[in-house]
Amino acid sequence: MTANNIHPMTQDLSELSTPEVEAKVNELRKKYLSARNPEIKNQIFYFLTDYQEELKMRYAKEKLEMDKQTGNDLDNLINID
Repeated sequence: MTANNIHPMTQDLSELSTPEVEAKVNELRKKYLSARNPEIKNQIFYFLTDYQEELKMRYAKEKLEMDKQTGNDLDNLINID
């Protein structure tokens, strides 16, 4: 479990690959939409939030890395001499 998880039973998501996290998000969305019990929906929502936040962090990290590789990052725009 990482420090930013909402649900205490969420596994350590850093051990999963991005496609696995994406698949889990899709699975949880289907379960959330088919659930009728509001308490179960609430628990699924917490898990879903954890997985979605993990994906957001991964996508942001990938974008930063890609920007650095292509030279589109902001590091070279400000020169302090």
